[in-house]
Amino acid sequence: MSFTALQGGANPSGQALNITNTGGGTLNWTATSSQPWLSISPASGTAPSSPVVSANIAGLAAGTYNGNITISATGATNSPLVVPVTLTVNPSGGGCSTQLITNGGFEGSSAPWVLSGATWSTGAYPHSGTGYSILGGVNSANHSEYQTISIPAGCSKNLTFWLNITSDETTTTTQYDKLFIEVRNTSGTLLGTLATFSNLNKQTAGVYLQRGPYSLAGYAGASVRIHFRGTTDSSLISSFRVDDVSVQ
Repeated sequence: MSFTALQGGANPSGQALNITNTGGGTLNWTATSSQPWLSISPASGTAPSSPVVSANIAGLAAGTYNGNITISATGATNSPLVVPVTLTVNPSGGGCSTQLITNGGFEGSSAPWVLSGATWSTGAYPHSGTGYSILGGVNSANHSEYQTISIPAGCSKNLTFWLNITSDETTTTTQYDKLFIEVRNTSGTLLGTLATFSNLNKQTAGVYLQRGPYSLAGYAGASVRIHFRGTTDSSLISSFRVDDVSVQ
C-alpha cells in the first residue's frame, strides 16, 4: 500500500484494507500501526470488514517513509498479518513541476509500485539503468501494476513512460494481447483509460518508444492510481516492458 503527498499540502486520501474470513467461525481482529503518521480506522472489528488506512503528513519533511499495519486475529492461520505501507512526501518548492512518481525507473526494487502478476526485472532489456517491469510474458495473463499519487489542485500534470513490446503473434490486424494505461481511484475503480497498446505495436526486444504525454489535468486535487494492466490470450506470448514512468 502506498501514499503520495505534497509537503505542506493536504493529506492523501485514505485507502480501504479488505479483511475477509474464509473459515466457518467468527473472526475478530485488531490492528496496530508502527508509525505515528500512519493510522487505521476502526482499529478492531469482525470480518468481513474494510477499515481505512490513512497517512498524516503534518510536520513531515520531504522524503520516503515506511511503516506497517499489523492485523492480528486469534485462531487465524496467517495471524499476525503485516501490511507494508510507503508514504512519499514530495517537496513543495517545485510547485506544479514536481515529479509525482517515485522510482519510475524501477531501480533497486519495484517499490513503491504495487504489482499483481507483473514482474520486476533486471534482465537484458532496460530502457535505462538496470530495472524495469514486465506485464504479460506468459499466456492467459491478467497482470497489473500501479502507484498512487496525489496531484496538487490547480496543476496540469502529464504522464509519460517508455514502452517496449515484443510478441510471438504474427497477425497484423487483430489485437490478441493488450496493455491498458488507466487512471483509477484509490479503491481501484476505473476513472479513465489514457491509451491502449497491443501485439500490433510490437518492436525489437529492448527498443523502447516514449509514450505520452497523457494529460492528467482532470484529476488535479485528487489522489489516484496510475495503473498499467496487461492481458494476454491462451497462445503466442506477448511481453510489455515498462520503464522510466514520469508524472510531471
